Amino acid sequence: LWDGGEIYVKRIRPSNRERYLRELDKVFEKPGVKVVIADKECGITFHKRKRAERNKILEKEGFIKREVFINISQEVCENCRECTKNTGCPGLTITNTEYGEKIGIDMSTCVSDTYCTKIMACPSFEKIIVTRKHPPKPRVKQIQLDNISAPSPRSFEYAWNMFISGVGGMGVGLLSTVLARAGTKAGYEVRFNDKKGLAIRNGAVSAHVVYSKGKAKVSTIVPNGKADLLLGVDMLEAERSLVYASRTRTTAVVNTTQVPTIPMSAGMMNYPPDVEDNIKKHTNSDDYFGSLVGDISELYFGNKLYANVILLGAAFQKGLVPVSEQNLVDSLMETVSPSQRRKNMEAFGLGRKMAIEPELSDFKNLVADEKILALFGSTEDYRTLLERKVKKIEHAYWVWWKGKQVATEYRRMVENAVAKMRLDDETNRHLARRVYDLIMWDNLDYARRYVGRVLEVFAQDRADQGYAGTKAVILNLHKVMAIKDEIYTTHLLTDEEKLERDKVRYNIDEENGDRISYEHINEPEFDIFGRTIRFNLPGWLAHNWLYNLFKHQKWVRGLLNRWGWHQRERAFRDWYNDQVIGFYLKTVRKNYDLALRGLRIINDPYRPNEFAVTGFREVIWPKMERAMKQFEELKAPGVQLPVIPAIASKPEA
Repeated sequence: LWDGGEIYVKRIRPSNRERYLRELDKVFEKPGVKVVIADKECGITFHKRKRAERNKILEKEGFIKREVFINISQEVCENCRECTKNTGCPGLTITNTEYGEKIGIDMSTCVSDTYCTKIMACPSFEKIIVTRKHPPKPRVKQIQLDNISAPSPRSFEYAWNMFISGVGGMGVGLLSTVLARAGTKAGYEVRFNDKKGLAIRNGAVSAHVVYSKGKAKVSTIVPNGKADLLLGVDMLEAERSLVYASRTRTTAVVNTTQVPTIPMSAGMMNYPPDVEDNIKKHTNSDDYFGSLVGDISELYFGNKLYANVILLGAAFQKGLVPVSEQNLVDSLMETVSPSQRRKNMEAFGLGRKMAIEPELSDFKNLVADEKILALFGSTEDYRTLLERKVKKIEHAYWVWWKGKQVATEYRRMVENAVAKMRLDDETNRHLARRVYDLIMWDNLDYARRYVGRVLEVFAQDRADQGYAGTKAVILNLHKVMAIKDEIYTTHLLTDEEKLERDKVRYNIDEENGDRISYEHINEPEFDIFGRTIRFNLPGWLAHNWLYNLFKHQKWVRGLLNRWGWHQRERAFRDWYNDQVIGFYLKTVRKNYDLALRGLRIINDPYRPNEFAVTGFREVIWPKMERAMKQFEELKAPGVQLPVIPAIASKPEA
């Protein structure tokens, strides 16, 4: 009771997102005092406990027999950013693909709590279940990390200052502890100051470490411009810390792997293109060390969590840390848990080796498998992609009776278009990939319509404009034609290329006894007899066997289309093909810029290779309407389109 009246008390699990939000809405409307108890263990303590349990298993068994991960299929993801906007989860990150930017999972941060899947914004989310019988095989070449000659550390007269910058979860606190212990062992007076803040949620984290000799009076804070070493575990935070640096005194050792902030992941801004240049400009560039240490850590150890110790090893080997190897190693071993000592020593040795042999920063010198290189940003050329797609069509069992015929026609169609246009390899690669996609979506005739329209645009395009119109229509017409309905989505989620990439990402070697299986998180929608039916696909059904069956039922598309299935998406496709491309063909001779703006009406105005019309159902429909309205305004003379703030995007390169 409260002041003689009853208090409304409700205990509910917040993991059921929809029910939890409904309950909150209901509670807010009630008068007086209300109490809602979120009945769930604190995520921090829960995952700390789970991590400790996992480490014990690793220490005892050497591997985890069964693990469940959350994955995002880059083929299905629309880059609408609804998941990042609605959750702000730091486990979601931005990944670059052949189809532009997509949202992916940062396996070093994600705890697989499935929270991002609860919004059901799209069908790209899935659970991946990995089972192993033996420890996973290493993905990198054997690198000799023993017997590395110790460097000659730089001496200092009164004080040596170090500033470490990063974000939560990167191990900034571990580095400051190791360095404080090492300095104490070396006989220095040591002062250090950690700023943790929102460390758990990827907030900014920093540490000041100061060594002094004798009776030198020093602060726990590095004075502005007086840092001897700037260790940037996160590159963006390192740039923000340049107030402590100077060109004459400071050497920077930086992890150049880009880690997007939450606003960046939500699409509110983009990663600045000149971060590393700014760091070099404001520090001693002659001694600068920068490398994709986060990616190398993920490649070598399976996650990015060892990037901090790799950087420490590089800084030490360059003679930037005034302590002995023994003191630093002993301090590292005292700081990390026994189960993590071996890997941390490997990370420390790897960093030292990279400082001596900079060529190790090139992934090609770490791994020989092209599939692994592709996962970490390597791209194949047009001819290699074309041959690979031809073989896929030839051996596709769904057209086994005419596979070679379809493959031959696909090759002919692409090669003829490429020969007529004579464009660059990247554009040819985009074309070959998208023609294949449209054959998979429907058939050869559907792909022919696409290629024919591309060639129409090319015939009116201009070389002095870099054939910008042709390049735009190759991307954009494919975007509106390859409608991600329930049939095409099941194809994308079970595509051989996607499955092979997942095996590489999760280090699956079937000869070693490893297995990978899927449980897709999907909410399909069908229009039957004029009635819309949407439902959550049960977990026991949402597996690849069902998707492999359904993706071949293209006849269902023709049947359901009669009742309005994906009617808005089909209308938008026809509108772009007829009106937008038609406007370009009529206008391009008189006003190239206006015609090109028309073609790019569905793109981000500052990044023409990225799309503004993205998402599924209720997310994409308003964007389609907005694009159509803007197109009508574009055609109307004297009408000024609204200017989108530059913070939303970065300029075209």
